[in-house]
Amino acid sequence: MKGDDYVAAIDKWVYEIICGLEYLHGKGLVHGDLHGGNVLIDEAECVRLADFGLSLTIEAIGFSYGSSHGGGAVFFTAPELIDSEEFGLGTRRPTYSSDIYAFACTCIELYSGKLPFRDIKPDADGQWVSIRVCREERPTRPSLLDGGTISDQMWALTQWCWTHDPSLRPSASRVADEMEMMPLLSLAANNEVWPMSETEVKQALSDISQTSQRIGYEWRSSDRVSMHILTALQRTVLTDWDDLIHVSQLERVDAQIAIDWIWEKLLESKASQSTTDSHSYILQDIAETLISAHEVVPTALFMGGVKLLGERSVTPEFPSVYAGKLQVGGQEIRVAVRRPTTYHEKFPPFVLARDCIIRMDLKHRHVLPLLGVARGLFPDSQTMCAIYPWMGNGPIVNYIRKLRTNGKLRGAAFSVAVNKWQHQIAIGLEYMHEKGFTIGASSGNIVFVDRNEDVCITPYPIHSNNTSRWSAPEELGSAEMINYYARDVYTFGCICLELHTAKPPFSDLTYLEARKQVMDKQIPPRPRLPDGGEIADELWSLICNCWSHEPAERPTMTEVVKTLEGLVSGESAAAVHLVKTEERQEAENHEASGGRDE
Repeated sequence: MKGDDYVAAIDKWVYEIICGLEYLHGKGLVHGDLHGGNVLIDEAECVRLADFGLSLTIEAIGFSYGSSHGGGAVFFTAPELIDSEEFGLGTRRPTYSSDIYAFACTCIELYSGKLPFRDIKPDADGQWVSIRVCREERPTRPSLLDGGTISDQMWALTQWCWTHDPSLRPSASRVADEMEMMPLLSLAANNEVWPMSETEVKQALSDISQTSQRIGYEWRSSDRVSMHILTALQRTVLTDWDDLIHVSQLERVDAQIAIDWIWEKLLESKASQSTTDSHSYILQDIAETLISAHEVVPTALFMGGVKLLGERSVTPEFPSVYAGKLQVGGQEIRVAVRRPTTYHEKFPPFVLARDCIIRMDLKHRHVLPLLGVARGLFPDSQTMCAIYPWMGNGPIVNYIRKLRTNGKLRGAAFSVAVNKWQHQIAIGLEYMHEKGFTIGASSGNIVFVDRNEDVCITPYPIHSNNTSRWSAPEELGSAEMINYYARDVYTFGCICLELHTAKPPFSDLTYLEARKQVMDKQIPPRPRLPDGGEIADELWSLICNCWSHEPAERPTMTEVVKTLEGLVSGESAAAVHLVKTEERQEAENHEASGGRDE
């Protein structure tokens, strides 16, 4: 095999390898020794993973694992298996995450035909390779046997898979999902693709809005939406999801026309709800394929007139967020500009534009909306940046500190405000769960306060601080099957604690000590209010329930919202009366002292 045939074959086999790992992990098995030598090809040219001598079940206890060195060839061994103490691990047993690391190294081996770290001459025990791995060094981007390199998307995914922190690596299922959206697999290579001209595409797209003809797909609703978009993008009618690969083979100019039309159609369907969910999902799949294959972005997403206000980020806590302004109708509106992190910069439009499409229907008063994207804001980069509304009072924890410093939020006013914000956060998170989205292990820095002192959750990662202190125990452990909604409930409890203390959970402990506390089913101590006293019993009970070690025992966000509604409404009248009484007493004391207390 040479040229395109070689690349197509490797693409297919790499995909089948991750599908095999996904299956094993789904059954609770860790392979433990993945590399090219343990990947066999059968007569049908399909992958078969082999050599399970080092495999183990995830439930196996430490001494039941036969290998003391952690298993696997040294060129494919994850850093946590080389130096387990650095990662706070009590064992060097392979895990799901170490399998993902080995998968990345196997990709290098298959595409290049050489071992990872091919520039290092192996010594007797692989010491030099191990040292470089523990220094967070990784193999260089490989060249293919016939020249050239692997695609940008595949290289970015490979780098993600061998991230130094095992908790940050994707699961096998996530890798498979990412690969399915890449223009890598040549599963439908035998079907001829129609190289259309721009005129032909425009005509085909024009026909879409004028016809209701159904082609090749059975809709569940009486609303029979035309599938001409698919015949315009490929010669054959879509009868299987694998045929989406044809969309990736359009000319770039045609792809831009197609993505602009699809975006317009998606906006119309979201606004009018006139199309079926199935239709929207298909359009979203086509749009994601176009974005990943051609790095095209819907023209309507780009915002003109955006300028930066200074060259420095907003605060050291948010190194990727900058202040900006937007010209609208002769007026300047302040906005927040998020410059993508290193991972997003690997393929600038891909992740951000796909997020725009996936999250386009997240519209809620307590969820921060994405206004659009902009390019050319930084002199050294054409990176696409995300544009958000400017939240005048900033991150909620910083805002609470600011108010306290200025003599506000004293006494009962503190509990009234914090309980209101907790309730709003819960409402926003409940809405996100209803839409199928989660926040992951996030600190209170994902919550912002607007000028009206109401809060918004950002569903997008905007900072790179370590958020492991807000992680649920199942996420810190080796569980592969995670209930992400229950994980969010645990994180919500941590954010509630943070609002009361302005400190992260287990703030008096090191990261490893805090991790051990969580894994030992311990919870942070009950906090005291800044001006004395403890938080209400009902609220503390709710937070403790959110921290239940077993995900199934945690309340849903809907249940959290209902509990907080009762707490807020029940205390509000008494609290407001108490606040007014305290303010009146302070005024009387001030008057009696003749203002000398200032």
